[in-house]
Amino acid sequence: MAKQFKNISLSDSTVKRRIDELADDIKQQVLEKVKCSPFFAISCDESTDQANCAQLIVYARFIANNTIEEELLFSEPLKTTTKGADVFQAVSQFFEVNGLMWEKLVG
Repeated sequence: MAKQFKNISLSDSTVKRRIDELADDIKQQVLEKVKCSPFFAISCDESTDQANCAQLIVYARFIANNTIEEELLFSEPLKTTTKGADVFQAVSQFFEVNGLMWEKLVG
């Protein structure tokens, strides 16, 4: 079976497209869990990488299947500075684009 997979030729664009599709599917699954939870909390972390680019990572904690789960909600570069207003703007935009309700956010 492994030999059969070795013979399959995949272009870079095919691999990239498949990775993008998988990432989008995972994102949609996490968003659905967060939306179905009666409430959720987020944790934000920002840091500057070696290229001096500020990166924002946001985790969500929510209830799913009668347990508390924690998942990466999103990660993106901060376009301006790492001030609280910039972090809030990025989170607010993500909420708006993805239909998350501020009323369910508890922490």
